[in-house]
Order: sequence, then structure tokens, then C-alpha cells
Amino acid sequence: MPVLFSAGLSQGQASKLAEGWNEYVKQARAAQQEAYAKEQAQQMNDLQKEWGAEYQKNEEVARQAARKYGLNSGELDAMERALGSGKLMKLMFAIGSTTMDAEVKGASGPASQAVYTPQEAQAKLDALVKDKEFGKKFMAKDPAAVKLLDELTKAAVGV
Repeated sequence: MPVLFSAGLSQGQASKLAEGWNEYVKQARAAQQEAYAKEQAQQMNDLQKEWGAEYQKNEEVARQAARKYGLNSGELDAMERALGSGKLMKLMFAIGSTTMDAEVKGASGPASQAVYTPQEAQAKLDALVKDKEFGKKFMAKDPAAVKLLDELTKAAVGV
């Protein structure tokens, strides 16, 4: 505030001006954030229309690619701000679809090759909870059963 005082403003005038400026900046930032959020939501809506029924699976492939390459939320946020939500999702999907070891499959595919959407993983988990044979294998620490449960649990929570 020294510049305000050197301009001849009193303490009260300087305080009032600073309060007004701070409020203006706060509102401007909020408006920018709202516009950004709307733009990103529109990009994702457009992408959902473009990908259609494959949207959830493609989104999961993109998320798995981000996890595979160790991108944290801060890095992804920075990339999203630079590219936009839609372009980032397409980029991560392209990376994921070219680097995945197995074809993307739904809940009906083999567990060792399947990429599940969170909803598919939860449905598969719900079914396994009722499967007594699977329960026996899991309790006996069968490696395939343990791996399947781990993969499904991670997919169900989006990790």
C-alpha cells in the first residue's frame, strides 16, 4: 500500500481501494474458473458423443495409461489446462491403446487381459462375493484369485 499513500490517499481511502480491488480480482478469477469448467465440460460432452458406447472403456484405457506412466493429479491437471480435457483424454487413450498388452475387453473377457470400467468391475466383484468356489480359492491364497480381486478392486475405485 505504500504506492497508495505516496499518491496522497489516506489510510481509509487506501484500505477501501484495496478491498475493492481484492473483490474485483476474486470475482474475475471466479468468472475465469467458471468459464474454464464450462469449456472442459463441453469438451467431455463432445467426446462422449464422439466415442458413443465405447466412452467408458476408452476412458478407462486413458486412465490406465496415466497410471502406467505415473502421472499424478497435479501433472494431469497441468496437461488438462494446456490441452483441454477432450484432447488430453484422446491423447491418453491413444497412448493406452497402443501400449496395452492385451485387447480391451469387458467383464466377459479373461481376467488377466480384461480392462474393466468401474461399473463392470463392481458388478464382477458383487458376483465373486457370491461365488463360493472363488471364495475358497481366495482364502487359500490362490495367486490368480488374489490377482483378480486386486485388479477388480482397483478398477472399481478407479485406481
